[in-house]
Amino acid sequence: MDGTVVNSNENVMKSWYRLAKNANLDPEAIHSIHGMPARSFIPMLLGPERKDEAAHWISWHLEQECNDLEGVIAVEGAKELLRYLDSIEIPWTIVTSCERPLALARMKYAGMPLPDTLVSVDDVTRGKPDPEPFLLGAERLMVDANECIAVEDAVSGLTAARLAGAYTIGVVSTHTKDQLRIADFVADSLLEVESHIRELLQ
Repeated sequence: MDGTVVNSNENVMKSWYRLAKNANLDPEAIHSIHGMPARSFIPMLLGPERKDEAAHWISWHLEQECNDLEGVIAVEGAKELLRYLDSIEIPWTIVTSCERPLALARMKYAGMPLPDTLVSVDDVTRGKPDPEPFLLGAERLMVDANECIAVEDAVSGLTAARLAGAYTIGVVSTHTKDQLRIADFVADSLLEVESHIRELLQ
């Protein structure tokens, strides 16, 4: 979701720096945690000596992010791509490392259509780059993973999707084209993604 169909980079950085200030954490350490769910990076930043505080700050951070969505926007071409899939009755879902309440809040704020199903970090025991999230996504769509197309902006997501057996499309957003070379196809934008999917479905 984040970086693929919704751009929340500005909002994410703001929320991380707010966390660092309120929890007395090193703001410079934040740059090393991009793409990680809060439940993973907050205990890491707190360290073992403050592990008893982790649950409090995880909950606090999620509430802050859900209540402040300023700057969250749809990625160019995202709405058009999802409308196209709906028009030809191709089922789609969101597979995200984000918590479910935050994922839904960001999608709604950006004016995005909501999928019938959604896989969040709350639904899995092993997140990306493990294939579990994509296998669950395919299961909820009631199709085999090897019949799916996974669109991702990050290497960890592409790795997870490939391990699940999906055809992968990397879209340049948070990573460079060279970094996304493990994908079956790399697109410069979601407009190019839609064009490529049209070719695949012919």
